[in-house]
Amino acid sequence: MGRAARAPRLARDRGPALDPPGGAHRVGAGDGPAGEHRPHLGGPHLGERLDGGVHPLGGKRLEHVDASGGLAGRGPAPLDPAAGERGADLLEDEAVLDPAGVDDGHPLARPGAERTRQMSGVGALDHSAPAVEGAGGEEEAGHGRQCKYGVVSELRARTADGTELAVTVTGDGPPLLMIPGLGASRRVYAPVIPPLAERLRVVVFDPRGVGESGFSPGPYTMARLAADAAAVLDATGHGQAAVWGASMGGMVAQHLALLHPDRVSRLVLACTTCGGPHAVKPTPEAAAALLGKGARTPGEAYRLACTVLYAPEFQAAHPEFIEAEVAERERHPVRGGVFAAQQAAVRGHDTFDALPRISVPVLVLHGLLDAVVPAENGRIIAARIPGARLSVLDGRGHLFFHEAPAEAAEVVLGFMG
Repeated sequence: MGRAARAPRLARDRGPALDPPGGAHRVGAGDGPAGEHRPHLGGPHLGERLDGGVHPLGGKRLEHVDASGGLAGRGPAPLDPAAGERGADLLEDEAVLDPAGVDDGHPLARPGAERTRQMSGVGALDHSAPAVEGAGGEEEAGHGRQCKYGVVSELRARTADGTELAVTVTGDGPPLLMIPGLGASRRVYAPVIPPLAERLRVVVFDPRGVGESGFSPGPYTMARLAADAAAVLDATGHGQAAVWGASMGGMVAQHLALLHPDRVSRLVLACTTCGGPHAVKPTPEAAAALLGKGARTPGEAYRLACTVLYAPEFQAAHPEFIEAEVAERERHPVRGGVFAAQQAAVRGHDTFDALPRISVPVLVLHGLLDAVVPAENGRIIAARIPGARLSVLDGRGHLFFHEAPAEAAEVVLGFMG
């Protein structure tokens, strides 16, 4: 697929700035609560080429930096690429991410629904409308219900080897496929789905072996997981869609764009890495916490993991959120064998040489304080993809879309147009 022509620069654009003066603005941890309501979502629109310039957003909450150089900011980049140990095993043992949902009746709901509503500023959904059928493709009979941001429907996608994947579709508009990370179910995206679904048709699914999807023996490969994502697009009747992948899901999204380029219209690579020897690993201390080493229960292990999954300021400000996540993990541990099967795919992930072949618009989105996948990984990916746009959220950690769902949705919706 050919690359779109560069659009004229925005009226308020400035040239690429790797180390801008003190007037540069970032999304800050103190810029408002995670659920702060922002009725206007600014940003470039469809057809405006993302050119590496600094595009100020309303409210001065986000900074875009040139993909070809270091991270912009008022101080030095958080990690010198020469100082970080690099290796193919980055994130091979990443902890499971499976948060509570946003509504007690929503297919993505969990017992912590009210807590998540308070965090993300989302009201309860209206499920009074009659059920509707799931859309198109190779799925079993779907069902759905109406909510304030469109129809919520559930269906089953069937992969090439016959494994069935549980899928939820929310909202109306251009399609956005969201791929979860290692061990994570579709519920990992629950906090950020409501603002996205106001303007998009959001498609999320449980990867094979996770949540309500079928299990197949490992080891898995990135090619297989990318084909699974393509099967979800088939099941929902979308020949092509924008794709968001976070953490390991971002690795899968890279392979989907490389192996099935006709299925991807735009790409959001969140808190992820190119893998291989060019990836920047977490510190040994962060890796140990992520694995919950020394813990005796899934809950204890996840409590340790949360110390690196979330930024310190967020942990201090929202202990009830962390405790609800820990309780959720205690109730719903990950199925045995899934980690090992997925980790085999992660160990084989290395797209550094192939990334320049990606020709669709790409947004690389990272939390500056990400201790799991250090932010330098985002810069490396963005520098390898021609025209990619890098956005760094100041004060945010690995799960920035839990800490700041409104800010994350704001930049993604601006990118989508």
